[in-house]
Amino acid sequence: GEGGEEDSGEGERIVVVFADESRDSWDDLYRSLAGVVDKDRLLVLEEAIGSTARTRVMSKFRSLGGNRILLASDVASRGLDIPDINMVINFDLPPDWELYCHRAGRAGRLGREGSVMTLLAEDELFVLQRFANALSVDIREAPSSSGQEGPTRVLYGSQEEDGDEGR
Repeated sequence: GEGGEEDSGEGERIVVVFADESRDSWDDLYRSLAGVVDKDRLLVLEEAIGSTARTRVMSKFRSLGGNRILLASDVASRGLDIPDINMVINFDLPPDWELYCHRAGRAGRLGREGSVMTLLAEDELFVLQRFANALSVDIREAPSSSGQEGPTRVLYGSQEEDGDEGR
């Protein structure tokens, strides 16, 4: 469009939130996310909807433009090709580091900037550290916005840029 308005991508948040769809809190999570973004910009991709419906959801998600959130089960962790995703949030830890890698790989594709955020309880930290060791990534705790520690820790992951590690 005129004035460079068409698909500038600057400041847009294109987020995938991965969660275990068997959780009792799936609907609660959806309602919480609906408070962050307009409901027409919040789409759900879960295994239970079938492949035709998943294809429709993905087509709509790609075409929306602007800020948008995809609440997804692990059905979206492999083969999801949306280069503009700039944040992945793990609401639940996946069962293994390979699935963590597939989830995280949805952000920052094709050399673009991307972040991965993992929400976890104190007793889950060792699991995430094992994943980080297996993947040779650096995990760091995000500062609390309230300045107080609570029962949930938020951690960001990023690949080490060193290159001297022979792995």
